[in-house]
Amino acid sequence: MNNNGQIIGQIIFGGTIPSNAAFWDSITSTFLNLNPSSTDRTVPNSINDSAQIVGSGQLPVPPGFVFDHATQAVIWENGIMNKLPTLGSEFHPSSANDINNLGQIVGSYGDRAVIWENGQIDALPMIPLFDGRAVATDINEHGLIVEISTNGHDGSHGTLWYGNRAIDLNDYLPSDLKDAGWVLTTAKDINDDGWIVGEIHKSNGSSHAILLSTTIPIPPIPEPSTYAMLLIGLGVPCFVVRRRKKRLTLIIVKSLGY
Repeated sequence: MNNNGQIIGQIIFGGTIPSNAAFWDSITSTFLNLNPSSTDRTVPNSINDSAQIVGSGQLPVPPGFVFDHATQAVIWENGIMNKLPTLGSEFHPSSANDINNLGQIVGSYGDRAVIWENGQIDALPMIPLFDGRAVATDINEHGLIVEISTNGHDGSHGTLWYGNRAIDLNDYLPSDLKDAGWVLTTAKDINDDGWIVGEIHKSNGSSHAILLSTTIPIPPIPEPSTYAMLLIGLGVPCFVVRRRKKRLTLIIVKSLGY
């Protein structure tokens, strides 16, 4: 749901008709598929305050492929669904997981975490020495992105993408948690104050929800001067603030069942 009370979800019909993406505004519901009875399954993941919706759709592929449908990242604007750009074949699996109010979209294409911006797609950098799969899960209004990065040897690690750099959030785990065998495996969401929610796990199956925060506010990305120019154009007084070094603090919130 966005700040205007507009809601996205799925309507499940049962039988041979797949679930379809839907949009609710006040008491009106609208199918986001042009043909609700089609075999194209659609999944909406996020909606911003401009009612731009992103997600994925199982769309048909041309004859000659070994599969009938491919999962592709899509965007709905004014009720019309369009495929998002790709890094290569449009039939490579992709998904759009979140969109902010600037229209920046994050998700995955194949094994790479990606961002869509200004009609273009770019792969996000991996954690150094990680060569597995990465999925961007959320982006805030300052362009800070959280990801889940995987490695064949180390499993999954929660990741923060900041200033064109991938940061392993495990680097900020207290030493006593590291010594006890805890690993921050997922980073699922980040708010505009830089608070991150995710999970930590141990090899024995134990898990906890976590909350990771910065001790001082995170400046915007792109550079504050860019935002200053935007605000000046709107007639709003503003100041450009220099970047300062950040220190991350980890707060553990005990998960249900433990």
